Amino acid sequence: ITKSKYWNLQPEIKRVIAVQMIQEFEDNRIQLTKPELQILKEILCQKSSNTSFCDYYTTKVEYGNLRVSEIANKDFIISTSKNEIPAATFLNNKRTYIYLWASWCGPCVSFLKNLDTKKLDSSTNTSIIFLSIDSKIEDWLNASKKLQLPGKLSYLLKGGLQSGIAKAIKLGHVPFVIKISNNKIDRLNVDKNVLDDFLKH
Repeated sequence: ITKSKYWNLQPEIKRVIAVQMIQEFEDNRIQLTKPELQILKEILCQKSSNTSFCDYYTTKVEYGNLRVSEIANKDFIISTSKNEIPAATFLNNKRTYIYLWASWCGPCVSFLKNLDTKKLDSSTNTSIIFLSIDSKIEDWLNASKKLQLPGKLSYLLKGGLQSGIAKAIKLGHVPFVIKISNNKIDRLNVDKNVLDDFLKH
């Protein structure tokens, strides 16, 4: 269906097709202008609409347009050697899965306990980073050591939930996974199965 025909469809049909359009926009199969994206948002987020449609837009489009260099320009990531690294510089131009977690998060710890850390490698084009939002450095370091997370992959997000990254993606819980590609958030809250598959390679 062409975009010109889409705008003339019935509202309920528009909402269903809008989800597909957003998927194609994400995959660079179609181009959408900012005004068109705004119209999609209005269609999907109408009060009479299913809230899942609105959530889909927020997840796939609004967050998908966030650039790491902009949202993390004041953030710092702390390494296991306690060095502070500008987050935007560290994450820019990487294809990275970021697993946001905390030492006090039971589901996070359970998942990390079952990892085969020997297979983890950050030297490839796509890597995974375990980014803690702990408020205390020692809590993160102790948990990271206990879980045997490789130092080159384990970091602390300074400021935690108050950081620019956390606020931009409206982080309200952990575990939470995002994928960064070409300086932008390519996927938000990636399904755990995707992360599991990645770790198997």
